[in-house]
Amino acid sequence: MADIAFLLLVFFMTTTVFNIDRGPQIKLPAAQRVEKTKRKDTMSLYVDRNGNINIDGRYVALELLPEIMTEEVAANPNLTVILKADRSAEYGRLMEVFQQLQKSRAYKISLSTELETGGL
Repeated sequence: MADIAFLLLVFFMTTTVFNIDRGPQIKLPAAQRVEKTKRKDTMSLYVDRNGNINIDGRYVALELLPEIMTEEVAANPNLTVILKADRSAEYGRLMEVFQQLQKSRAYKISLSTELETGGL
């Protein structure tokens, strides 16, 4: 009898599906088309864990970001900013960077992520 109970327990444990994602049900928009961005139309902006901002290899102060980006957007209206932020960067600092980009009319922003390895 104990063997049958144990087998049933193992069976139900291995066949049960757990719903891990219990967030709100939202429908994300689908892409109509995919466009490749030309290398000359991109600019990399990095925010490190200390909140320092690096644009294409040079560190800049947050206050200078709108001025620099306004010049870049004026020179290239198709400019896409690729924003890469350290996982440990403060969320508030990223919001400040977004606000400065908005002031400079740099509206095309691509958030770069990294594929996690391992897990489920």
